[in-house]
Amino acid sequence: MFNAMEEFWPCDRFLFWSKTRTLMHSYAAVFRHFWTLENTLVGFMFNELIWCGQEEESGFDFDSCPEWSACGDHPVFSLWRQASQKFAEMACGNITVLLNGSIADAFNRKSMFGSVELDSLNPQRVDHVNIKVVTNLEGPNTKATAVRPSVRLRARCVLMEQPEFGGLERKRRRRKCLVISGVVLLLLVAVVLVLALVLTLGRSSGGIKSTFLERCQKFEDLNCQNLWDVFQQAYINRDPCNVPGDAYDPFIKALSFKPKCNRMMFWSKTKDLVHSFTQKRDCFVTVEDVPLGAILNDLTWCGKQGSNETFTTGCPGWSECDNNPVRSYWNRASAAFADAACGDVSAMLSGSIITPFSPGSVFESIEVKRLRSPNVKRMNVVLVIEENAVTNCTNASLDNLQKALAVGISYGCKEVTKAQINKCSSDLEIACGACW
Repeated sequence: MFNAMEEFWPCDRFLFWSKTRTLMHSYAAVFRHFWTLENTLVGFMFNELIWCGQEEESGFDFDSCPEWSACGDHPVFSLWRQASQKFAEMACGNITVLLNGSIADAFNRKSMFGSVELDSLNPQRVDHVNIKVVTNLEGPNTKATAVRPSVRLRARCVLMEQPEFGGLERKRRRRKCLVISGVVLLLLVAVVLVLALVLTLGRSSGGIKSTFLERCQKFEDLNCQNLWDVFQQAYINRDPCNVPGDAYDPFIKALSFKPKCNRMMFWSKTKDLVHSFTQKRDCFVTVEDVPLGAILNDLTWCGKQGSNETFTTGCPGWSECDNNPVRSYWNRASAAFADAACGDVSAMLSGSIITPFSPGSVFESIEVKRLRSPNVKRMNVVLVIEENAVTNCTNASLDNLQKALAVGISYGCKEVTKAQINKCSSDLEIACGACW
């Protein structure tokens, strides 16, 4: 599959990137001079897709797959690692790298570029590495590479001087560069405009702020404009990889979350199912059903040092750094939701994975550890069983869950089919207590 890429790729057009996904793809989509891995056959086919299999099953599983950072050899990560390596091995001539100058580590050795692509560049094929660091609305700024230690690549990989080889090919490239230099200049001017447009659209005005306020106003007794102002103070004018969870404490305090005793539902690897159920039936509430989670559900945001703006593009992904604004918020919000738990609580877990009580999940690493007796009396696990179920209530990880509960909190587990949950969601005649 990877060998099919090589014959279509001209030298001098390879573009690599790290933490500049939206900007890079916006540019590549409009101006077809540079090409990225996502423009190859493999990259185009699998871009944005998630898939996996399960032991002893022949079909695909699209609902219970490990997250990007959950393990090093899951199907999606393995494919992109192999594709990235192949793409870098194919690179030739002058290559370009687009890095994000809005974060402390523009060049991160743990990124796909830093850990795979950089090491796979062939010195006998690559003549020169052009590093572009996006620092502001003026677009890519190569000067940033001289003052930021984080983007100083290893000397052997910045191929400024190489032994003489392939002389005819080298001369051909030089002539070609002279011919197209005028076109490239025009393209650079155009990309500045594109990047400026994308960054402008990524700001808060008319975007995340309006969504925030619209969602907030659906709840009573909330001063939504004040909440927005308090929320922004957690991350604006800060390195987007250095926003700790406690930065959101004033915002969470201002929300004045009121607990729903005996109705609080936690979940892990069952996001779509549990929310489909809670949206149709007023039986349980998840963190995403209360202001704490509903206002910011599925949103992306960040700030950057020296700016009081809120951005929705160019932000670090969930696993790119531990203290990014979105991850820190959900960790803190999940902790606050668990702190407020009272009475009997429930947890909807997936029976389609080997470890329903998944190590490293928010439920395992944060929420369970915050449940306290006597506020919480019992934990009821709803283990969702489907045709591809690989476990049941006797699973060893669920034993670990029971042991992790604070002294005084009792435990129970029921195996419930997905069909049964869906039936209860749509049939209002079924009492909440009879759903499982």
